[in-house]
Amino acid sequence: MSHRIRLAGPWDISRDGHVWDRAALPLPETVADQAIQLRRRFHRPTGLTAASVVTLVVIASGPAATLLLNDEPIGSLHCEEQNGTVSTAFDVTERLQEFNTALLRTDPASESGPQQIVAVHLMIED
Repeated sequence: MSHRIRLAGPWDISRDGHVWDRAALPLPETVADQAIQLRRRFHRPTGLTAASVVTLVVIASGPAATLLLNDEPIGSLHCEEQNGTVSTAFDVTERLQEFNTALLRTDPASESGPQQIVAVHLMIED
């Protein structure tokens, strides 16, 4: 059995890493072409068993972004096609704490176009 927990919002957004504002996904195009950081705090899902596998799924388009969980890098997102959307999943089962912080750092716009974070969710497989 599997189920999904949407991390729809609110997200915190920063252009400099110091001043944080609120944002919802998908981001408006006015910020998609800037180097930004997106931060979302969430609790460990309840009801997990020893057999549960939890993946953090990011749906995005654009050149590149780095994903951190609780200040630990867990992977990068890459979409080479312009206007293409890619769903990338990261196994975070062993990295989850009672209280967690996901941080996405987008790279500045490149020849491939801006980075657009469309959606983020946790997928739980039992």
